[in-house]
Amino acid sequence: MKNADISLLNSDLELEKAKLAIKNQLYAAQADNELLLKNLELQEENIALASTALERAQQSYNNGQISYNDLRTAQLNLLIAQNSLVQAKINVVKLYYTISRISGGLLN
Repeated sequence: MKNADISLLNSDLELEKAKLAIKNQLYAAQADNELLLKNLELQEENIALASTALERAQQSYNNGQISYNDLRTAQLNLLIAQNSLVQAKINVVKLYYTISRISGGLLN
């Protein structure tokens, strides 16, 4: 009888441990979500800045103030900013997938 009681107590403790682990994962995912959404905003602002810089570089190139290489650098910076935004969006989708998996929304 004692072994059965101890086994039941161990099972209850393991269940509580699993519940706490899931809560911890969800809290961490929530913090990650906030950071990723902020990163998404910043990447969108970065694209706006890179676009403005490219416009200015195009005008300067047309006026002969900068070289073709400088113009290409501005174009490259815009592409890098756009790529960073896409990567940030992918990270958000991955996190949503992880949250779904943790919360039981996805079954293996």
